[in-house]
Amino acid sequence: QECHDRIAQVAARSYEDAVAKEAIELGNVLVKLCDDLSGTELKDDFFEAYVGPYDVANFVSDLLAKEITNGASCLCDAPTEDLTIKAAKIREEVEQLEAE
Repeated sequence: QECHDRIAQVAARSYEDAVAKEAIELGNVLVKLCDDLSGTELKDDFFEAYVGPYDVANFVSDLLAKEITNGASCLCDAPTEDLTIKAAKIREEVEQLEAE
């Protein structure tokens, strides 16, 4: 559904912005995602998708936490290039989850 695609695009862009601003502590990323996803731009998309901005932000933070525990000692130690790749991966996983 198109609503899922738009939500995933905003979530991915929010994550990429957080990484670019070096706000890569998990809590900071979660807050930024919540703020960006709560904008009125996506209000109709969330209604159609049967999820809310906090559901998506929590899902993304769960994915990030999973990535951290799979070999990385700390997200802040990862090179920005790696984080950009992870952002693309997260975008794909969010789209797949929301499509189900």
